[in-house]
Amino acid sequence: MLQPLGLASRKNDSFPVATTAVQALLHERLSGMRSAGASIVRANPLASPAMVRSYYGLRSYRPVWTGADGFGRPVTGLLSALEGLRAEGLTPARYHLDLLQRLAHDVQSSGLLREDTRLQLLVDMELLATDAFFTSTGHLLSGQVTPETLGPEQQAVHKEADLFGALDAVADSGQARPVLESFLPNHEGYRRLRRALQRYRRIGNEGGWVQVTDGPVLRIGRQDERVSALRSRLIAEGYLGGGQSQGGNRFDAALKQAVVAFQRQHGLPADGAVGPRTIAALNVPAGSRVQQIGLNMERWRWLPRYLGNSYLLVNIADYRMGIVDGGRQVMAMRVAVGRDYRRTPVFSARLNKVVLNPHWYVPSTIFAEDLLPAIRANPGVLQQRNYKIFDSLGPDAREVDPESIDWQAVDAQNF
Repeated sequence: MLQPLGLASRKNDSFPVATTAVQALLHERLSGMRSAGASIVRANPLASPAMVRSYYGLRSYRPVWTGADGFGRPVTGLLSALEGLRAEGLTPARYHLDLLQRLAHDVQSSGLLREDTRLQLLVDMELLATDAFFTSTGHLLSGQVTPETLGPEQQAVHKEADLFGALDAVADSGQARPVLESFLPNHEGYRRLRRALQRYRRIGNEGGWVQVTDGPVLRIGRQDERVSALRSRLIAEGYLGGGQSQGGNRFDAALKQAVVAFQRQHGLPADGAVGPRTIAALNVPAGSRVQQIGLNMERWRWLPRYLGNSYLLVNIADYRMGIVDGGRQVMAMRVAVGRDYRRTPVFSARLNKVVLNPHWYVPSTIFAEDLLPAIRANPGVLQQRNYKIFDSLGPDAREVDPESIDWQAVDAQNF
């Protein structure tokens, strides 16, 4: 489980010595949490036990979520804020939401319980609510998954935040939602995905969209019973207006325009013809699109919270790079990316210089795995692809005639 980053230190001399029964029980429970299995509360393991222990220790075990009546404003706001995490592509159940809701209900109706039972309820709610806060804010800040665990090409951006101070702010104001929202990525791309997530969830809840069956390529002018299904499919996702549902089985100009828009959105050749690749994209269920959107929201959480007033952003999946200045994209261009088995690294860094029209030297891996086999099969490939060969990398390097080289004797080590 990802641990939230950047904990700020706190002095505990500003808090009085624990005097209340809740404080005393919190102290007792947290002091025993260092033993194996002790960080489990009502069969729910705490995701951030070390942070919970440190936080309460620094505030002399004063409760955060419960008032004098055993039920305060902060926990009510937290339950609402955790429920709202669905809109961020997160799963509230990961943050003890169901159990916290039951505990909050039990606390409200605990007037007839024995005092020791009621105290256990309050302390359990304290521990679970604080763990939920630290874990959810950590996920909003840096993601649920550490990127490096997915492969060596992934590099995390380590972000720091005063999560203890954030929880203090909740305790003081009783408002959890604004504090959690302050940890959201501040990027328009993330906000667009957030809106799309709600839209595709609604489509899925309404039954999704029809499937377009395989068959001959559908193109403008064609009469086919599958055209009606295609029309309904594009209307469901908003590529075609609902008023155009009466077009029947004829593939007309409006339908072609909608197909082109769909193809562009999904990185397909925008020819307006519906062949196997377009049909495959059309038939991806709405639920799968919801999962894809959620995963891409997670990727946005891996990025720095602030990219600067001017930045360069490469969309690897789309093979495109955009240059943004003052919040507006001022330039875009295509880029080359690695293959599935030799992926382009994912990272964020400060851009210090740009080299225009650089010399490009073939990397040894590409030479050994891609170029050398092609040269052996056809030496003319070098001229066809405008490669030149030199005898060294220095300023006095001399060009070498490719036909003078015995390519069968060449390998990655001796070239």
